[in-house]
Amino acid sequence: MGRERKRLGWQRRDDWGSHPQLVHRLEANRFVTELIAATLADGSLGVSEWWGSRSAAARLTDASQRSRPIPDAGFLLETPAGPSECYLEWDRGTETLARLTHKLTLYRHAEVQCGELRPVNVLFVVPSERRLQALVDAVAADNDRRRKTRDNWFTPSWPLSAALTAELNEQGPLARVWRSLADPGRRLRLCEPTARTGLAPIELGRCLGRRWRKEQPHFWQTLSPLGIPPSNPAPTPAAPDLEESNVPFPEGPSPVERMRERLLAEARRDLERAAAGSGAADWTSSGIDGLMLDPDQEPNPEEWR
Repeated sequence: MGRERKRLGWQRRDDWGSHPQLVHRLEANRFVTELIAATLADGSLGVSEWWGSRSAAARLTDASQRSRPIPDAGFLLETPAGPSECYLEWDRGTETLARLTHKLTLYRHAEVQCGELRPVNVLFVVPSERRLQALVDAVAADNDRRRKTRDNWFTPSWPLSAALTAELNEQGPLARVWRSLADPGRRLRLCEPTARTGLAPIELGRCLGRRWRKEQPHFWQTLSPLGIPPSNPAPTPAAPDLEESNVPFPEGPSPVERMRERLLAEARRDLERAAAGSGAADWTSSGIDGLMLDPDQEPNPEEWR
């Protein structure tokens, strides 16, 4: 465009490509999305809610608390036994072991403050056996200290589990790769931790990743106006089996792709007219070519409880 960068209102902090936490956030989000994808093949499991870091922290403790855990993500996993409330700590090995194990103390404090949320499952994902062993040792030391304290009145009950990044990548989040930090020799599946039986289960068809699948009834009708059927639809003949016939597979863009291109063309024309009418007005077209469905726009399953 031949314009100076400072005239575009750009600031260095807006450059997400160089954000120090970008890889960490992407990996934590990828874990949840892979978990959602894994549940689609299981008719008994589903992720009904997914909270970001701030929302997850707010569910655990009040923002006024000075020392509180701030999970990387939180989610509700619907299981046959009921919803399992989980909070994720994604460790890339970039912080000290002392800081990593200190998070256990923060979750113990949160458990004291919000007992009504019991049981809550805390999940650590670590890159090495050494870091996993540090968590195991920290839990054992804390339990030993409580046993030796005569006036101890609190016994932790939130299950703490950990998995290695390599095993997750190889076997998937629903595999038996989760180790109890209180009993590291015991391996669990993610659907096995204690569920919140006080919560009513959600219909799996409304869980994340299922609502917008094409095999769902009335899928196209929900994508109004694309899916609105004609008032007097003509009977549609049965489609031939393309694999068993010599009919060539139709080429060209799909109806959704054609509509997207039409909307993009209209948006560009509107911007060109606006720019021409305002002289050398400053404007950018960022985001126009990135039109896509936002997964965060799915209805909040909290309304269904």
